[in-house]
Amino acid sequence: MSTNKYQKRKKKAREKMNRQIMEIGGDEEAWENWMEFRSRFHQYSLANASLIFAQDSDARLVMGYKQWIEQGRQVEEGENGILIWVPYFKTPDDEEEAEKQDVEMDEEYLAGFGTAFVFAWHQTAPITEEDLHKYDGNAVTAEEAGTKTLPEPIPLLEGDGHKDLLRDVRRYAEQEGYEVQTYPEGAAKGRFEPRTNRIWYREGMSANQAAKTTVHELAHGKTYEQFGEEEIQDLGREGMEIIAEGAAYMTCYILGLDTSEYSFPYLRHHASGDSEDEIRESVEDHLRAIDDVATEIRSGVSEVREQSEAPSTEAVPA
Repeated sequence: MSTNKYQKRKKKAREKMNRQIMEIGGDEEAWENWMEFRSRFHQYSLANASLIFAQDSDARLVMGYKQWIEQGRQVEEGENGILIWVPYFKTPDDEEEAEKQDVEMDEEYLAGFGTAFVFAWHQTAPITEEDLHKYDGNAVTAEEAGTKTLPEPIPLLEGDGHKDLLRDVRRYAEQEGYEVQTYPEGAAKGRFEPRTNRIWYREGMSANQAAKTTVHELAHGKTYEQFGEEEIQDLGREGMEIIAEGAAYMTCYILGLDTSEYSFPYLRHHASGDSEDEIRESVEDHLRAIDDVATEIRSGVSEVREQSEAPSTEAVPA
């Protein structure tokens, strides 16, 4: 691809990404599309997820050209790659560079970003015997390719199927210094008290709803941690609710619980703006905050799960 063609495509991708972000603020379905998409690509940075979304919103799994070959699949002829940002790391060439970057001589540091192309699942097809002579390195045989399987989404459960998620979220919240309590039926589903770091959720709800509500209230707490008092006031109630519910949806979805039937109407209710500029500024701020809060909570809950699932190393009496 020529330099001019490449630069034009990169510019077009950025422009499309900006349009997509704008549409999220004013369109009911756009919030649903983005939040569901972002949950599929939570391992990517917000910038890269936005780039992928802008270029191919139907993408469900993306890999580089050679990675697809390793999985027994071939990018089909004529398919265009999806541009993403790629970090580049290097070790210092001399002591002066090491001191400037605040690293040791044998330690890598982030030197900058370049670009690369990935391809979505629907742009590929299983490798055939005729394809094999084209590849080297980690290429697989057609027989091996037939046995390759790619990750599938965790089956979604309903009702009380996610008691373990409620348990792990509570444990993580308590580790972070929050006190989690329940209160009688009839009140609001949940509440967060910033002065005392207390989280409440209503008794009598299903375990799934209780888990989602607890994450929502914990997201309020994490938002208070990340923003100053003035920023919290600027966000207002609507902004705080968008961040909390967006983070709750993303966190729960990634950990196996789909809350879209509740979360999307909730988000639509609170997403608003008086002008295009206000919507754009608001949405961009919300997306970054949602991403940061969801990432922190998901990582923390995942660590709690790993700790609870790890085998005991204590000696067993003979």
